[in-house]
Amino acid sequence: MLIDTRDFGEVEIIDEKIINFPDGIPGFENDHRFAVLSPLGEGVYPCWLQSIDDAGTCFIVFNPYEIVPDYMLDEWQLLEELDVGDLTPVGVFVISIIPERYRDTTVNLRCPIVVNLSTMQAKQIILDEEYPVRYPVFTEIGSEEG
Repeated sequence: MLIDTRDFGEVEIIDEKIINFPDGIPGFENDHRFAVLSPLGEGVYPCWLQSIDDAGTCFIVFNPYEIVPDYMLDEWQLLEELDVGDLTPVGVFVISIIPERYRDTTVNLRCPIVVNLSTMQAKQIILDEEYPVRYPVFTEIGSEEG
């Protein structure tokens, strides 16, 4: 299927990889179908979570485990909200805010997007844990400007 994207023009995606958000994403409730675009290579972050329903809706996402290796999700919450059990494969993304100075990029660790990879159903979850909404992706080394 060909889709229009915000940043890459027309892109071909595989139908089986479409992620469905039955309730949309908070603030974007009319966007239900998304595709993960990996312009830097498969599994290389950041990735683009592009709405299929509206080319203007796109989020740049990261894998939270690459930023915080001991990141934890509430298993009971996942079971209740996405029918995810111990053996269910999941994908987890966190939405980023990328300012003009990219080294100041932050991610929302408190509200990850979780995808049940068996059903391709997804939801943005609000964790009970006290993870920050704006967690820095890059750490400063010296005073180098980005």
